[in-house]
Amino acid sequence: MRPIPIFTAVFLAVMAPGHPCSESVEFDPETAVCRLDQIAEALESFTALTGILMEEAGALYPGDIPGGAGPVSIDPALFAGIGNMEWDMQHIGFHNWVRYVRATLEFQRMRIMELELRVAELEGAGRAERDSMAEALSRQAALVEEYTSTGWGD
Repeated sequence: MRPIPIFTAVFLAVMAPGHPCSESVEFDPETAVCRLDQIAEALESFTALTGILMEEAGALYPGDIPGGAGPVSIDPALFAGIGNMEWDMQHIGFHNWVRYVRATLEFQRMRIMELELRVAELEGAGRAERDSMAEALSRQAALVEEYTSTGWGD
């Protein structure tokens, strides 16, 4: 198992204990689907927040709010039932969830390329074709490395 980058460890530390996605740092499809569920929940929170702001502004659609409308003062109690309003979710969580899904997809693409190269070798593909596949695989591996070695939330 790869060592966990420090930013990943910090990210996992701020997740709610016992959250179904807080245990895994491997880029696997099941966890990526869990991250997509989290993204969907965050988008639902954004929709709820937008609805509250629209109601407070007396508008049915965002285009109904005059362009020069100033700040709206809103009672914080209106936000009580909306999730994902915490600072860490707004500034760390959502960005890292998207990055995790992207990294997982890129990792899976790399694995497919590895298998395709192996099949080409077993079937005796020409050297030029294998070299081209190996070069593409190398570029993909570099992309995956970029996602897994840099700080989360960059």
